Amino acid sequence: MRFQHLKGALAEVWKWKNGDADAFDWSLAIKLVTGLEGTMGEERPDPLRSALKDTGFCDVHRENPLHPGVFRPFDTVISAFCLEGACFNQGRSTYVIAMRNMCTLLKPGGYLIFMTYIGVTYYVGMDGKEDPDNLRLDTDFVLKSLSKAGITVLETSEFKTPDRKTCKYSDVKSILYVVGRKA
Repeated sequence: MRFQHLKGALAEVWKWKNGDADAFDWSLAIKLVTGLEGTMGEERPDPLRSALKDTGFCDVHRENPLHPGVFRPFDTVISAFCLEGACFNQGRSTYVIAMRNMCTLLKPGGYLIFMTYIGVTYYVGMDGKEDPDNLRLDTDFVLKSLSKAGITVLETSEFKTPDRKTCKYSDVKSILYVVGRKA
């Protein structure tokens, strides 16, 4: 199963499933998961494509983000740059709740692979104007939000973005990768 908070992104998942040349490259996420499973190096994209049977909408603002669907908790949840979009301009308290709701999808002992932007103060809209972001995520806040959601952080990596005079989409300062496990 694959769930997404943007309905347009579900079309991208189907492009990947169908092997389209311009589909998003999921190789880093696959590498992280296979490393956790101890199956690193095995060919996984094709079996994963055939295993993907359906997609659905995810609303992290609901206690059951997959409502009206009901599923058993998952072994692994991958969230790549989703919460900041779902919580854009809704404040940090909303982000903490959304993080908790997302982590309810994990079974005890399940893994979370989480990627997010750090240090964004604005995004550039379709009209070319800067739209301020009131989340202003920093690493400490994200890690505390994960802890409040019952996640034990196992590994983090933060990659600084290059200094730029102009920003085409946002002024992101770094990308944070986290692997965690639900207590």
